[in-house]
This record gives sequence, structure tokens and C-alpha cells, in this order.
Amino acid sequence: MNCCSPNGLDEMFNESAARKDLKSYRKKGLDRRARRLVDFLSQQDISEATLLEIGGGVGALHLELMKAGAAKAVGVDASSAYVKAATSLAQSMGYGDAVEYHVGDFAEREQDIPGADIVLLDRVICCYPDMKALVTASGRHAQRFCALTYPRRTWPIRAGVSFINVVMAVFRRRFRIFVHHPREVTATLASMGFSRVFEAYAGFGRMWEIAVYQRQ
Repeated sequence: MNCCSPNGLDEMFNESAARKDLKSYRKKGLDRRARRLVDFLSQQDISEATLLEIGGGVGALHLELMKAGAAKAVGVDASSAYVKAATSLAQSMGYGDAVEYHVGDFAEREQDIPGADIVLLDRVICCYPDMKALVTASGRHAQRFCALTYPRRTWPIRAGVSFINVVMAVFRRRFRIFVHHPREVTATLASMGFSRVFEAYAGFGRMWEIAVYQRQ
């Protein structure tokens, strides 16, 4: 596996995609899924909290949490284009000195990344083949909360994902989508001392599951 771009992420999430997401956030703000996550975490006394977002895209989620009181953030993304966009957005919002970004596979280079009060993985584990490795590394870094969103494991979603993956293969793209089992996510974090404290659903057909785990 290429530690800089696992699963073809740098190819899939390129400069064009980053510009599109940046434009969307500046025009519309967070979508409903991410807003639900921010609203819950904002109620948990995150004043001066530190954040670590894995696969954070343009950085909208952790920047919104900083607007809600969090003090510092670290972002790690396999896409160099998204890290560049996130850096630009943070600077334009006045958070340039409070954030730092790294390009690479978090599960491969976790030893280089500091821990944080809150670890965020918004629509990330569905892009990563080894869910247990990524979630375990994330849990090791989460001092208070580990928050994730991922596709629900229903047959329509699994069928849709299978179709998309076939199309990707036909066009010789390395990127694949994974629908990991939520019970395995919960079991992985439970073995590290986390309990689920929030869950919700969002998106068309409630396709996204939102789950927040707290260290006990």
C-alpha cells in the first residue's frame, strides 16, 4: 500500500474535487450530516479542546468546531490537494496559527501525530480497506471522544457501493468504497475503553450513520 495515497485517494480526491468542496463550503457551509456532528460535540464543553481530524478534506469540520470553542487542530489527509485547500481555508478564516496539516496515511504514520481531545473521521473509514487498523490508531489518539460517520450496512447501500466499485474497476481506478460492519467499529473502540454516547442518521435515505464514542 502506498503510504502517501492508500486506496488511490490522491487520484480520486484531486485538485478539481478540492476546489469543488471548498466552493460548496464557502457558499453553503456544512451539510446536514456534518452539522449534526458539530452540534452534538459543541454541547460537550469543548472550550480549549484539541482536535485531530483524519481525512478532513478542506478542513470545514474542525474549523467549525474551532469556531465553537476548540483551541487547536491537526489535520491528516492522504490527498495533497485537500491539504493545500484546507491550509488556505484555515488561513482565510484566521486560524492559520492554530492548525497544522500533514499529508499521508494516518494508520501508517500515527507515531508522528500528537493525540487530541477529539478525533474525527467523517466519511473516512469507508475509503480505507483496513478499518480495524485505522480505528485502532484513531482510538489511541482520542483522549475524550472519537467521532465517525460511515455508510449504513443495508442491502441497498451495499448494492450501490458494489456497482460503484465495478465502475471504478472498469475505468481502471484504484479507489474503492468499503461498507465496514458497525458492530466491528464499536467492538474495536470498546476494546480500547470507549462507549457510544451518540448516534444519528443523515443523508438521502438516511444512508450515513453518525456515531460518537467517549472514553470511559
